[in-house]
Amino acid sequence: MIGRRLAALALGLTGLAAPGGARTIPAEQAPADWLAYAHQATTTITGWINGQEGLDLRATIDTGAAGPADAQTTLIVMVWVDRHGALTRAEFANPASPPAMAAGLQKLLVGRQLTPPPRKMRLPMRLALGIAPKQTPAATI
Repeated sequence: MIGRRLAALALGLTGLAAPGGARTIPAEQAPADWLAYAHQATTTITGWINGQEGLDLRATIDTGAAGPADAQTTLIVMVWVDRHGALTRAEFANPASPPAMAAGLQKLLVGRQLTPPPRKMRLPMRLALGIAPKQTPAATI
């Protein structure tokens, strides 16, 4: 049950989109293998964004972020993967996101490889990604 709740958080508020984007499936109604896959995808993508390869995207996010520099930021993104697990598209859930952030997200994620998704899994996945707080340089004496 706890794993299902964690995965539900990973799927964000609306869950998984139906084919054609007609409607979404709430996380609590999604099959367990879809939830497990979304949780795995969230962990992997969050690692990429918080890692060395995500520096440019994080710098763009930090530039537009409101609030304390030491606060974690949560980004809601939609990602599409093909049947082989290749990320083919990534967008911020908020269509008003700055173009530089959207471009940075695309540059970082599109073409990367996840494991193949479960058969018949509805896409896109809507994921809540925790972005590490901005690191401030240590004061020198």
